[in-house]
Amino acid sequence: IGMVHAGKSTSIGHLLYSTKNINSNYFQKFVKKAKELGLYSFRYAWIMDKLYSERESGHTIITSSRKFETEKYYFSIIDIPGKKNLIKNRIKGIFQGDVAIIVVPADEDSIKEMFSDKESFIDQIIAAYTMGIRQVIVAINKMDLCNYSEKIYLEIKEKIQKFLVRIGFDDIRYVCYSGITGQNIVNRYEDDDEIFRLSSWVKNNNELRKTLTSEAVESLPKDLLEGDGIVLNLDIKEGLLGLIANRLLNEYGVPVVLFAKDSIDNTFLKGSIRSKEGFNVQKAFESLQKYIVAGGGHALAGGITIKAEDFEDFRREFLELCKKYKFIESEAPSIELSLQDVNFTNYGILREFAPFGMGFPEPLFSIRNLPTKPLQFISFGKHLSTQISINSKLLGFNMSESEIKSYLSIDLFGSLNASSFRGKTTIEFRISDYITKGPF
Repeated sequence: IGMVHAGKSTSIGHLLYSTKNINSNYFQKFVKKAKELGLYSFRYAWIMDKLYSERESGHTIITSSRKFETEKYYFSIIDIPGKKNLIKNRIKGIFQGDVAIIVVPADEDSIKEMFSDKESFIDQIIAAYTMGIRQVIVAINKMDLCNYSEKIYLEIKEKIQKFLVRIGFDDIRYVCYSGITGQNIVNRYEDDDEIFRLSSWVKNNNELRKTLTSEAVESLPKDLLEGDGIVLNLDIKEGLLGLIANRLLNEYGVPVVLFAKDSIDNTFLKGSIRSKEGFNVQKAFESLQKYIVAGGGHALAGGITIKAEDFEDFRREFLELCKKYKFIESEAPSIELSLQDVNFTNYGILREFAPFGMGFPEPLFSIRNLPTKPLQFISFGKHLSTQISINSKLLGFNMSESEIKSYLSIDLFGSLNASSFRGKTTIEFRISDYITKGPF
């Protein structure tokens, strides 16, 4: 989703071409025709834009989708129109999505127009949230036109971040790239001076955020972190609140609300709240409505603004709610398997009971007391990927190797899935949750 002429179709087309999901000979026909018509810059967009009027104008009119695969994932990517008068087509596309990729062009005119009435930008994002989308990737396109300016990147990021948090999004990722040149679309690093500069400052910025987060957490008074909830007013940048709140939630296992002074008006505090199953953020907002100037979110996370003078009263009442509604941890019922049970035979038996859905959910499986030492990880220790046999494996995303291997054993919870890649089918135990045991 995104503004008109943000480069959505071009970005998708270049992604499909770069991942070899488009036949090269087929694409060359587009290239030749686009040159003949003087529309060479639209060549990648034509992969998604099929109508003559779309190809001639450079505007997507109808919603279109393409399936493609990588070594680890299968995707269906949906291209929706950006023009404000194409509401029905836009809604049709957003309704089908699980993750919103918001394409924003990196030029000053677009930054000014982004939130104007002439654009459908705000409507698209609100529609995505209303239809249940909670994961967002902000794709800042056309970075080649501003020479990968850090200033422009951060300016766009700051504006988008504030807007998305106010709506209620909290799972937000950023990537900057060039849809027309292909830089940073598939390959993270290229032998190119511009990408080197880009990757260097993005990496340094991320490392700085990690350092500042760790320093902020370590400096907090321990007595304020004990109890049924954590509510703090910190002297830090607003952009770090969510990171620190997540860290404290993981470490202390209680609801967390962190505030910082509003960068525009110091009489207000901007806050970020994090929770987990058992304590509903939206219900808490309803109980504390008298203090809330602005706020939004969902059951487990949200953003909030209060008057600075109300902080102590808000803190007292929020902690009372935490004490009243403590987390009640309960393990969902599961069918216990051994590693050897992850096979084609059992997967076939499971499929005999399909389809699954509301009222008849797919069963949850568990593998218990698995030693952590033999487990293997990929992507520099970010994801678990352990081969069980030639035709089966364990697969879990966003599972830190360093964290998991600091424990002796682990209980895994997940589902059985069949994954096919280049003609080979593998049965995967896809991990949805886990419990670590016995720290060293």
